Amino acid sequence: MPILKRFQMTRTVAYGKRKASWEKCLRYTLCSINVVTMLGGLALIAVGAWVIVDKFSLESLVGTNLYNSAAWILIGTGCATVALSLFGCFGAMRGIRCMLMTYFTILFCIFVILLLGGILGFVLRSQLDESMRQTMHDTMIRDYGFVDTVNDAWDAMQQGFGCCAVDDGYNLTNYIHSRWYEKQESPRPLVPETCCRTVDIDGHLSYVNLTECQGRYLPKNPQYYWPNPDYVYTEPCLMKGKAGVKEHAVILGSVGVSIACSLIAGMIFSMCLFKEIART
Repeated sequence: MPILKRFQMTRTVAYGKRKASWEKCLRYTLCSINVVTMLGGLALIAVGAWVIVDKFSLESLVGTNLYNSAAWILIGTGCATVALSLFGCFGAMRGIRCMLMTYFTILFCIFVILLLGGILGFVLRSQLDESMRQTMHDTMIRDYGFVDTVNDAWDAMQQGFGCCAVDDGYNLTNYIHSRWYEKQESPRPLVPETCCRTVDIDGHLSYVNLTECQGRYLPKNPQYYWPNPDYVYTEPCLMKGKAGVKEHAVILGSVGVSIACSLIAGMIFSMCLFKEIART
């Protein structure tokens, strides 16, 4: 009997040590996951802020507000993720079951929100073809030269992407049909200055040839060759704008979905630790 009892005590002590080691492993693993999750939350904030402040976000030309909505969802979720990661680390190290359950619940909610933000980013891609052409055409004809946000968006796109106008059958001359053209003084320019090519001279950007670019004297000279690609951007902005916005949408969607998937590990290990603490 003493031998059997000693054997049972030895097994109990060994089991207790293994259980304590397993629980300790779970605690440190969950803390490590929270560190990674916190870094992911900071990445969400950075990506969302980049999309919002980046001059090529151009929401006024996209024709939908889903683009910036997805970015704000990622920023808010990133802030919550950082705070929750600290909360999860504290709960794991202290072994408080109530905190672990709260952590799991909030983590699941963030998981759903991140998936929503990622899905919005990808849904935006399918909406571009339907709305962007019409919105770009309408803002250029009706609002360019009169609405500051539209002016900034068009100027940023044309200079940043090296393009001009939309792509609606008029080639570059569609500015002639705009309100902006009507208010210009004679001789009227055919395109804004931001459609003109620039060259870097001693660190300063200067137009290659502003007069030639804008075709101010085209009506007086029928043989005048315009647009000359040496002076003016001849590629329409529609395709370049779509490509730029789709690139941002892919980044938004990919980051949101990727970090959402990484939260699954946090939920799994938090529940494992929750159950392990319950047995003690």
